[in-house]
Amino acid sequence: MDDPAVHPQTQLDGFHHVIGTILTLEKPLTIRQIIALLSDIPEDKFDVANFLQQIRSILIPGTTPSFNDAMPQMHKSFRDYILSERAPPGFQILTQTAHFLTARSCLEVIVNAGSQPECDYSYACEHWDHHLRNAVEEGARCDDEKLWELLGDMREDKVVNVWGHSHRGVGIFTNVATVGWLIFQVRANKHITAHMFHYSEEL
Repeated sequence: MDDPAVHPQTQLDGFHHVIGTILTLEKPLTIRQIIALLSDIPEDKFDVANFLQQIRSILIPGTTPSFNDAMPQMHKSFRDYILSERAPPGFQILTQTAHFLTARSCLEVIVNAGSQPECDYSYACEHWDHHLRNAVEEGARCDDEKLWELLGDMREDKVVNVWGHSHRGVGIFTNVATVGWLIFQVRANKHITAHMFHYSEEL
């Protein structure tokens, strides 16, 4: 994380992604599971494991025999501060963005699970749609092409097999369709609003 060759904005983006994920998790995960969940963050751009080690005093109270197997217990005062407008500009965590990035990380884990059989993808399978729904309902951006690409990959046989092992059955296809339609509606509404604004300027 301290590599001077890494752009400051990249480090700030990494901070938002990691801390935002921890703050919006649907259930507690260990440090090891969080690192696995955020495997879509390129290590050469932002080292998630190293970053978590650096802020372990904020995440883990006292000492623990195994940091990787510990569950983050972020102090309430820090949590409230980083989510509030009192946080320095650029460091405030927006929950809609955090949910969006976590949802995308979950989808990345699911799509790649077929080629990584040792991967623990249970959290991603169970909660990706909750994160994405929260993101959309809270007003997160929905024009991310990577997200649409991942949703499209959900139809591939190797990915469907992952869903099969998750025991969520046919319900997952409903979730993909429902969330995809919800995002499409938001994008369509934004397009209509932008078109109307452009038209009013011409009058």
